[in-house]
Amino acid sequence: MTEKFKLPNLYGKKTLRLLFNFFSPHFETTFLFELNFVTIEIENYLFFLIFTLFIQIFRSSA
Repeated sequence: MTEKFKLPNLYGKKTLRLLFNFFSPHFETTFLFELNFVTIEIENYLFFLIFTLFIQIFRSSA
């Protein structure tokens, strides 16, 4: 069950880096720079990451 919700390695690091950049003071430049590499897939994997975290919290509290 847990295997299903693991992020692919390639995108996991990029998503974490994007989340880190999102809260960094140099938001605009780093984020736009990352956009060139990841484009539309950001939205899918950010949603997937949030969904995964929600599942993990829900399962651990149950």
